[in-house]
Amino acid sequence: MVALLIYYFVIPIVGFWDWISWWNGQLEQPGQNFPCLDMIGLAYKMNGANWVYDLYALNQRAFGTLTGDTEAEFIMTLLMTESSLVRPTATSIRPYNMCHSIAPTGRQFKWPDNVQDWRYLIGKWMGMSKTDIQELGVSGDMSKYEKYADPKTWEQSYTEENFLFQVWGFKWNSPLIIAFITQWAALPGGASVELYGGTLLTQMLDPQLGQIVLPGGWQGMLKVFLTKSQTRNIADVERYLFSSVAAAPKWYQHNKDAKKKCGFSNYAGLAGSVGMGAAGGAGAGAFIGSALPGLGTALGALIGGIFGALAGAAEGVPKVTSQCKP
Repeated sequence: MVALLIYYFVIPIVGFWDWISWWNGQLEQPGQNFPCLDMIGLAYKMNGANWVYDLYALNQRAFGTLTGDTEAEFIMTLLMTESSLVRPTATSIRPYNMCHSIAPTGRQFKWPDNVQDWRYLIGKWMGMSKTDIQELGVSGDMSKYEKYADPKTWEQSYTEENFLFQVWGFKWNSPLIIAFITQWAALPGGASVELYGGTLLTQMLDPQLGQIVLPGGWQGMLKVFLTKSQTRNIADVERYLFSSVAAAPKWYQHNKDAKKKCGFSNYAGLAGSVGMGAAGGAGAGAFIGSALPGLGTALGALIGGIFGALAGAAEGVPKVTSQCKP
């Protein structure tokens, strides 16, 4: 019984421990206290059995729970390619970007605080005037968008400001950008529908600009997309963001490992996998307790004892490894 509980409830967390520790550490940094992402749930979703995640999610608030496999896979792709744990730079993904806004901080002037002013600013980066944008909002004519939008201006002008392209690689013809600037609900028929997918979601960029919170940022964008669209396919998310998978920016290297359950190898090395010792076992028991109230305390003590007893003799024991590793 204990072995099964460890197998299903502890091993997924052990293999995900680097990510959990990184996320919790980031939340303690100045300006990063945006805890929208349930990393324990993500560990179970990516590493565990579906029924374990479902059981865990029953005991969590709706806030922070994952919409489905597509959300988990896309989040994991982001973390495995651009998080500060993998690539520590000034523009790496942190809790602020994942949960609040993808707009850079530290700007001399404040970013807009409403959707309309954001539309005008982003349109300016595109070389559009306010009159152009207002006309687009009425006409619904894709040919006019292509007439007013200047790809060179989008990519070369306002380089210190246009983070949508300079940092995140969104192109001028991304459905995400078109929908936000024009506020169209759908594109005209013909080739444009095939290229852009037809249906537009005008609020999809709002969370990424901090205009929709709880959550905002990348996770907020995903929740808007997955609740308002019919798709459950990660390729559709990519296509909507980047026009096509082939047009994805260099930073977004779609990690095929994130599309499947991460899985593990070397189960025999559980005791020495992270060097958690007794304290780690107690922590794992606390996580189990959050999923199964009433069971975690006693089981945590037992698991803690197992880890503590084996940690000293764990030298040379193979580690529990996961394809979700940083």
